[in-house]
Formats: sequence, structure tokens, C-alpha cells
Amino acid sequence: MCPIFRELILLDYFNLCRTLGKHITPPGGVDLFLAFIHSEYIAESSRKFRYLDIASNSGIVSRELAKFNLHDRIECIDINDTVVDWGNQLCEEEGLSNISFKCINAYEVPYLKHSFDIVNLGVSLGFFLKHRSVVLNNIRKVLRPDGIVFVNNLYYKSEPPLELVRSVQSILGTDIVNPEKMNYEFHLSYLSELFELKSEILVSYEGRQSKSDHYHYIKDYCSKNKSMVIEFDDQERESLYHEYARQREILNENDLYCGSAIQAWTVK
Repeated sequence: MCPIFRELILLDYFNLCRTLGKHITPPGGVDLFLAFIHSEYIAESSRKFRYLDIASNSGIVSRELAKFNLHDRIECIDINDTVVDWGNQLCEEEGLSNISFKCINAYEVPYLKHSFDIVNLGVSLGFFLKHRSVVLNNIRKVLRPDGIVFVNNLYYKSEPPLELVRSVQSILGTDIVNPEKMNYEFHLSYLSELFELKSEILVSYEGRQSKSDHYHYIKDYCSKNKSMVIEFDDQERESLYHEYARQREILNENDLYCGSAIQAWTVK
């Protein structure tokens, strides 16, 4: 067995996806989020934009956006140096210019005032609950006065069982504030201290996929991206696929209690 394999099967969802080469996609899908960004800012602006992706992971939205070559620069930051290396590698492989990934904590954003036209927070709001004022003030500082903050607010429409919440916390490696309070109104209040809601699209989660569905999906996905799991033997790969399926089944069950609002916010 590969010496590091025992550690890999204990990975949280984000690092497990990195190991498998699986990108984290926004609720509603990449195309919907890209179309929303285009309609709410890019289509209304005559200049090339400067864009900051906070807690970017592999930056699938940012990299797709870069392919249109409408940007002046795109900066992707994440606290995980492994996904930062992965993001830069992907940009090189895809021949993307004026886009880079850097290992930076969102609490210590080093950019100058009014450095960006667009800030993408994705679904990362839930990871900044304890220090939201620091993160939001950092965003307000680096955003131009006419800039836009884009978010995917993942909220609870109904309260899930406590056991499920604990499982999700373990998988994501983060605490979840009382799910009863993390409703749609909570996320509105989260941002409304410094920003004003410009527009939104509501996304619903429907259906339930089985563990077998997730297993076959990730096995097929990895068969087309063999370089990410090439260092493991067949038994180890199977174990990783089953671990992904286990985690994804739990997250999928949690999704049934959730809704998502894709939102654009302006500075007050």
C-alpha cells in the first residue's frame, strides 16, 4: 500500500476531491454562475475587469471566465497550498494568461484599496462566520466603488437532523452554526451591513442520488483523468472512490434541506 494512502482516506471532502482531480462546482453549475456574472457586470462594463476569487479551490469558474479573455487580471486565493499549486498547474496546461493562484488567508488580503472590479466569494461564506467582519471589510477595501461581490449563499430551508449536521461538519472540516438560524434571512443579514443586494437567482436541490450513483460517477470521472490517481494501485483507487461516494451521499442528503441563492451585491 502507498505510504501516504492511510492519510488520504481520512481527507476532508475538499482535499479528497483534489486527490481525485475533481473540481468543486457552484450550486446550479458553472454555466449558470458564469452567465450571472456576465449579465450583472461584464455586459454592462466597457473596460477589462480585475477579478478576485476568495477561497477559490481549483478556481473552475475563474479559469472558465479567463478563457473569454475579457479580463485585465484574475487573482485566485486559497489557504490550501496544495490546491493553489494545482490551480497554477491547470492554468499553465490550459494556456491561460493574466490569472494566478496564491496561498493567502482571506483574513489577511494584501491587495491595495480598489484593486478589483469583481470579488467572487462562491460558497465560502459559511467558512468565515467567526470572522465575517474582517473578511467583509477586506472585500470592501479592495473592491472598486462600482464593483460587484458575487456569492452562492447556501442556506437551510428546513432544519436537518443533528446527526447529519455532525457528519457534514466532519466531512467539510468546519463548524456549522445552528442550522435553524442559517436560513435565507441569515445570509441576507450577513452581507447587508456593508453591501446592498443587486439581484439574485434561487436554486433548488431536488432528487436523491445513492452511494452507488456517486461511486460510478467518480470512477468514470477519474478514468478520464488518470494522472490524478496514477500513483495508487487498483485497490487503493477503489477505496478512494468508495470514500468519495460515502462523503458525497451525506452531502447530498444535507442538500435536500438546503436552497441556494446566487447573488450580486454592491457596496453601500
